[in-house]
Amino acid sequence: MIFLGAPPASIAMPSSSVFKNATLIQVRLTRDDNAAHDDRIVIKYKDEDIYQIYFKDGNTISGSSSATYCTVLSGEELDIYIESLFTLLVRDKDPFRSIEFQIPCFPCLKYEIQDLREGKLRSALKRIMPILYASARI
Repeated sequence: MIFLGAPPASIAMPSSSVFKNATLIQVRLTRDDNAAHDDRIVIKYKDEDIYQIYFKDGNTISGSSSATYCTVLSGEELDIYIESLFTLLVRDKDPFRSIEFQIPCFPCLKYEIQDLREGKLRSALKRIMPILYASARI
């Protein structure tokens, strides 16, 4: 629903602190029940079709701390990154259990990795990605 002007009186507007992470798309890849082992990807709109991608590797090696990486991609490169991610996840020999999307203006979406094999789910996710990127600009 799009409001032009003030929202109707029946809708309470949240405080600005609620929107602290509203410009981020977050992807969580789950290995097991220990959240510390999760890999996380955060996509943040930077400027003029440029996105920052943060990747936190939850796969710690014998007590070492997890690593976080950052790169900058154009919108086109981001599309390739996401499509490659989906393709590689379903072919992984040591697969994650699930993938979870935390997206501005969407409910939290969680799928089993094998669900990405289904053409309908992947095509639906591909169709909404430009909408998600746009919502990350807000």
